[in-house]
Order: sequence, then structure tokens, then C-alpha cells
Amino acid sequence: MLPIPEKMNSLITEIQEFLIKIETESSLSIHGIRKRTKFLRALLKLQSGSPPGLNRSVKKVSRFLASYRDAQINLDIYHAITDSSTNLKDPELETMLRQNPFYLKQYPEPSIIKTMQTLLTEFTEQLNTSALDLSPNQIFQGIKHSFESGTKALENVRVNSESNIVHTWRKMTKQLWYQLRLIFSDEQEALDHPLVLSNNLGKQLGEIHDLDFFMILLNPGNNSNLRKAIQEKRQQLLSDVMVLGDVFYIKRSPDLYQLLKQTL
Repeated sequence: MLPIPEKMNSLITEIQEFLIKIETESSLSIHGIRKRTKFLRALLKLQSGSPPGLNRSVKKVSRFLASYRDAQINLDIYHAITDSSTNLKDPELETMLRQNPFYLKQYPEPSIIKTMQTLLTEFTEQLNTSALDLSPNQIFQGIKHSFESGTKALENVRVNSESNIVHTWRKMTKQLWYQLRLIFSDEQEALDHPLVLSNNLGKQLGEIHDLDFFMILLNPGNNSNLRKAIQEKRQQLLSDVMVLGDVFYIKRSPDLYQLLKQTL
């Protein structure tokens, strides 16, 4: 396991590499940068007393790119649902999605890249003056807190599965997954390993979140067939995540704590 400062510097280096490639591989680079900023934020959450300015500065990077990512995802969702059925097509909606000013048809403007570099420099400078190395027990307690927060979020979804409640569960699960990646290698073959379970759960919760966000774009008076198809897909995903959530957060919780104690 890399010490937290070394891991964070490694993530910053990867972000810088994506910035170099962003002109030729826009969507892939934006996705890669956002994932690594979320990884950085999850590591900061392990230390309750970490400087608040650090979290704010890395959050700026992720939020700056969020609209570009959402514009691409919305178009991807539209095609994933409508390409197999002509009665779900909505040319007016597709045109609106393509005309979104954040939808990158080619590559980002130089000003976007410059802003990203400025935000990253701001974060790096703050990181270099902060003491963030944690003891194994502090890491264990931080992950335990994330796990307990995710368990509580799961119970909330049992009562209310509205988009904001599911979104909170997704954030807690993704944060936990990133923190587990600090401890365990990404190369896990066992399907019941906590890293694999949390990753799969986070992905499915992410699909629900993307569908909920896409639904906001639909005109309430139109798109009835498309709306119905999305609602059915969401309901199936919700059933799946409740099953997987019970496995990860309820049935396998003793295994996670034992594995953490053995590894740290």
C-alpha cells in the first residue's frame, strides 16, 4: 500500500497525463480526470482534520468538468435506449442534446485546458504544504466510517428510492470503493471481494443516477414511450442494487472488517 501522499501525487501525475491527451481523446480524458479527482477527494475524507481548502480545490476540478461529462452521457443514454426501437426516437430531443454547449464535438477550447491546469496547480501547491499521512488505524477508522455511512444510505433507500436518496447512496459507495483501492490491488479475481462488490454496486447506482438526470430533460407532455422505457430500466436496476447492496453492506460486512485488519 502506497502512503497517502505518494498515492495522491501519483493521481496528480495521471491527471496531468490526461490533460496532455485531452485534445485528441476528449471524452476518455475528461472521464479519467474526473475519476482521479474523486479518488483524491475520497482519500482526503479518510482524514477528518484535512485542510478544507484541499477538498474545495480538488472539487473545483471535478465540478468544472461535470457539465462536459453529463452532456456526453445524456447522448449515450438516448442512443442506448432508442437505437433498438424506432417508436422511442425523439429527433427534437436528440437535436437538443447535440446542441448542448458542453457537448464536445471535437476537443476542448484552449481556455478549458488552461483552467484545468490552473485548478490542478492550486490543489498541488496546497497538497505539498499539508501533512496527510495516516496510521493504519486511522485508515481503518476512516473506511469503517464510510462503510457505516453507506449502510445507513442503503437503509434510507429501502424507505425512499427517490433520485436524491439513491444519489447519496451512490456517493457513499463510490467514496468507499476509492478508499478500498488504496488498500487492495485492482487485480482482484474473486467476485465476492469487497473491492469487486463495491465497484459493481457503484456502477449500477451510477446508471440509476444517469437515468434520473436524463429524465429531467424530458418534456412531461411528450416522450411517453421513452419515459416509460427509462422508468422500467430504472426499476430493474433498483431491484438489482438492493440485492447487491444487501450482499455487500449486510452479509459481507464481517468479512470486510476482517480483511482490512489483516491487510493494514
